[in-house]
Amino acid sequence: MPNHKLPEKLRVRAISDSTPLSGAWILLTLPVILKNDFQMPFGPTDETGVLEISAAEIEREVSATKNFFLMDYTGLVHWTGEIRISVMNREAVELLMDAYQTFGRTPKLFPVDLPDQMDTYQRRLREVEGQILTAEVEQEGESAATITVEPVQAW
Repeated sequence: MPNHKLPEKLRVRAISDSTPLSGAWILLTLPVILKNDFQMPFGPTDETGVLEISAAEIEREVSATKNFFLMDYTGLVHWTGEIRISVMNREAVELLMDAYQTFGRTPKLFPVDLPDQMDTYQRRLREVEGQILTAEVEQEGESAATITVEPVQAW
């Protein structure tokens, strides 16, 4: 069974056509070898397009998801060691809001103000309509994690 360690911290800079993207949301995916991959939104980025995500934050999200959906997730014990990063685009926001509509009242799964945050972010995405969103990622701490950045079209 895999036994990988998360980086202590990820520093993600969201980019839209080579310009830092403030107010962006990041989708972090942890692929696993058994059951469903973990997909977690983090945001928003600061005025320089940067967002820091700690291992503790990732572990909290994994734990909350696993504990609520016991039959669907196994935990980090089956994590492949890859971390996929993408800047959330319109489609990702719509999928997140669909999940919120279904499970939004569940404690610890979503922030209470998620709809307002996503409305703000949708307006930001319209400003970069047609552009490619990507990211630069730095990791801190001892980790052999492989980081893959997946570019997406904003709108």
